[in-house]
Amino acid sequence: MSLPIRGVAHPPPCRDGRGNRADLSRAEIQSTDLAGKPLLNEHDSNERVGTVLASWEGPRGELRVAANVEDPAAQEQVSLGIV
Repeated sequence: MSLPIRGVAHPPPCRDGRGNRADLSRAEIQSTDLAGKPLLNEHDSNERVGTVLASWEGPRGELRVAANVEDPAAQEQVSLGIV
């Protein structure tokens, strides 16, 4: 059984140009499609915890996702508000 979640995967880009080089630009956020990709715990490719169902640009310019958490330990962490 999986646990459906929705949330922010990446904050909106900095408007003042002082952001981190690793930050996504608005164009990158708008064109990103994570559907079908693995849901990772803290970007660790060795720790797949589920599957991303959809991604989209949120109302404040953030990258949002809908996903299913399939890993029981990660489900418990989500339920407890740890992650």
